[in-house]
Amino acid sequence: MSREAAVRALEKFAETGDAGALEKLTRLLLRDPSIRERIDEVDVEAAVERATVEVAAGGEPAAALGTLESELSSAPETTLVAVFPGVAVSSAVAIGCVEFAPASTVFAKPGLALASGAPLPDFTKQEALAVRVNEPAAGSKGRRRALLRLRAAVGALYLCARLHGAGDRRLGPIPADDRAPALFVGPAGDLACLVQVMRFSPSFPLDIDGLLKLPAAMSLMADCLDPGPADFVSQRLRDCAPWIEVAFDALAYADAVLSLGVALEVLLGSESQHEEVVKLVSKRVAFLFREGRSRDQRLLTAAEWRDRARRLYGQRSKVAHGRYTEGELTELEERAIRSEFEDLVCRSAARFREIGRREGWQADNDLRKWEERLELG
Repeated sequence: MSREAAVRALEKFAETGDAGALEKLTRLLLRDPSIRERIDEVDVEAAVERATVEVAAGGEPAAALGTLESELSSAPETTLVAVFPGVAVSSAVAIGCVEFAPASTVFAKPGLALASGAPLPDFTKQEALAVRVNEPAAGSKGRRRALLRLRAAVGALYLCARLHGAGDRRLGPIPADDRAPALFVGPAGDLACLVQVMRFSPSFPLDIDGLLKLPAAMSLMADCLDPGPADFVSQRLRDCAPWIEVAFDALAYADAVLSLGVALEVLLGSESQHEEVVKLVSKRVAFLFREGRSRDQRLLTAAEWRDRARRLYGQRSKVAHGRYTEGELTELEERAIRSEFEDLVCRSAARFREIGRREGWQADNDLRKWEERLELG
């Protein structure tokens, strides 16, 4: 960064409020990777505006710039904690930036406090599941990324639960604070919390301790959550996991099938913008699951999976293109479609991971070449 140009821009903005000077200084500050990678442009601009107060009051521009750079480069990371009172957990496990632990363990650690200075609620002293996210980014970027990591964490739990026998059990929705609801629904004289009424209610809570002890589940969750360098397979799993959470915890059928469609496309879609999505995704599902010793057996099973994927993805398309009308399906029909679609997405994620690692996929082009070989064979 040209310090002279930055000092002049800060001084000019402090004196005249010139928008061009603000834009120039913001651009110069964002050349620093320690700022650019952690802080959004809008937050940098806000910090610049705060710094001009000192300069306008007679402060030295160069000193104010140094303070501004230090403030931005050392901005504290973002912490997000979600507590699920209905799910008990006894052990603590950390995967990348995410920790799964009892709420009492998470909140017993030093450094967590409410901005208001108020005491922590009673539920923080319980053995309820807490998911803590430590996001390196700050400000608005940190909040967005932390929420995305939380969704990925819960989505990874749902994915592992579905693949390892825990079925339809879930935690969310996220975000929703059903301890202090602001939305109520029901007969006028008997209103209830909307989230509690509309959320999917399994018979038994999710066995978090059991999942966290399964090596296969932990390996899959690491692919979904590890913040380190990602190969092609794990990057697609990381992008898919938040959409699994959104879909599983959606209160409405339309929201669920839209999100499941996105999850499937994120996993199996092409980086090209010119391919017909339904055809491509259903074909890739067919190739992932086809089996049999003879060509006829492989063709038959592939056709069955292709048709299933087309039918379920078609539910997403119907909603997306405005052709779904609320009430055209009964609640039982909606639940059946959601469950089948969830199962397809989760099983596809597992097969994509298994075959992708075996075949050594490193890019979308590797997936395409694998697909072409199967078509020719």
